[in-house]
Amino acid sequence: MSPSRGGEQLELELERSGGFAGLFLRASFQYSELSESERGAVELCFEHWPGSDPGAGQPDRFCYRLDLAERTALVPEAHWPQALNALLTALRPAPG
Repeated sequence: MSPSRGGEQLELELERSGGFAGLFLRASFQYSELSESERGAVELCFEHWPGSDPGAGQPDRFCYRLDLAERTALVPEAHWPQALNALLTALRPAPG
């Protein structure tokens, strides 16, 4: 069963920041449309990196932010799960 809030399907927001140029890229996904392995990897991110700052002392590294409902995970590049690599192809420059 996929998470929902009041019958509404949840949207997973993904943001990549940092790197040499410091660009912000964003994408969103319907959580229910992720594969079982992707959902498992997302849940592990929330468990291991719950909103803490992973980028301290790591210049030019990417940081990935995942938002789902009331939860946020900030995942350092070195710990990004391979199971979520397919989501990275959807990243686009943030508006504004």
